[in-house]
Amino acid sequence: MKSPSPTHQQHQHATAARPTHQHRLCHTKFLFLLLVVVAISGCSLDHPFNGNELIWDYRNENLEITLLDDEGQSLIDPTTDEGLALLSQISIDYDGKHFPLNDRAAREMRDMVEGYRDFFLRYRDGRYVLSFGEFQPNYKDLQILYLNLPGDEQHRISFTHTVRKNTFDSSVWLDDQLEPHSNSLRNVVIYPKNNGEAFRVSPQARPAPVTLYIYPLLPTTSFAVDELTRDRSIPQEEFANYQITLDGKTYPLVSSNDANGLSLTTGNSRFIRQGGFYNKEPFLAFGPIPLENNYHNKEITVSYKGIEKQILFNCYLDTNKKAVYEAWSGDDNTKNILYFRNGPLVIVDWNR
Repeated sequence: MKSPSPTHQQHQHATAARPTHQHRLCHTKFLFLLLVVVAISGCSLDHPFNGNELIWDYRNENLEITLLDDEGQSLIDPTTDEGLALLSQISIDYDGKHFPLNDRAAREMRDMVEGYRDFFLRYRDGRYVLSFGEFQPNYKDLQILYLNLPGDEQHRISFTHTVRKNTFDSSVWLDDQLEPHSNSLRNVVIYPKNNGEAFRVSPQARPAPVTLYIYPLLPTTSFAVDELTRDRSIPQEEFANYQITLDGKTYPLVSSNDANGLSLTTGNSRFIRQGGFYNKEPFLAFGPIPLENNYHNKEITVSYKGIEKQILFNCYLDTNKKAVYEAWSGDDNTKNILYFRNGPLVIVDWNR
């Protein structure tokens, strides 16, 4: 069965599903498009349709892989500490490059030409799937990649991906199969050896800790800008200007190498704002925060050069023992929620 039509005349942003059972993705008033951590929908290959004036754009597809045990149950559960740790043993080798699996993630789609590669988790149809992409439908030659799994297990995945009569024409082969395993990049199912024994977590597995992410809106002069890539980051000399306070204790910004337990650190990732840029921009990360802390509307204060901003934070297990975590700006009247990697993302605007 072929994929539905891959074309559209007007680009639309689609939203990936929740990162845990309780999560809901919402657009902020800044209309952020999270990107790296980012699944990708794209446009390229401008193509005439039956010789008329319409121009059709083909979306990018990702190779999506489901891992099941012999009973058809998903083997991926990043909501526990042991399940999250297993993700570090999953990777892909493709085109001479190695792609580790990014941790638990929520991502929104973007419209952009193929050219970005990432390997991440996506929550689809009630389970987590491995997603690798992006691919335009111009792969006539056989592509080969290797999926590395826990327990020293490896699978070879081969595929072609083109367009025929305005419909994706794809074939995927697993290992030494002579017949195609699937006619869709998005429908690859693998049953790991020994009924997925290497993926099993113990009854003592605990809920995975959460990280609070902050996207700082500040003047460009507050950041270091790479002359070649134009990527931005927080320079070491600016660290002393940032701090965060929780439960009466203040945490300064430190480098990742100096983090010990609950810490405030920084990194950078590709965020695309409306009318914005395709460059890495800095974020703050505060964690790990155990769900057992049972925070409800917890007030957290983050400051830059003494200017304080309030964040409200939920982090707890519900009555079904499922993880709930969300955060939003205390300056806003609405509870707009974004997620990034293994926690909520809050936009903090120090320009106003």
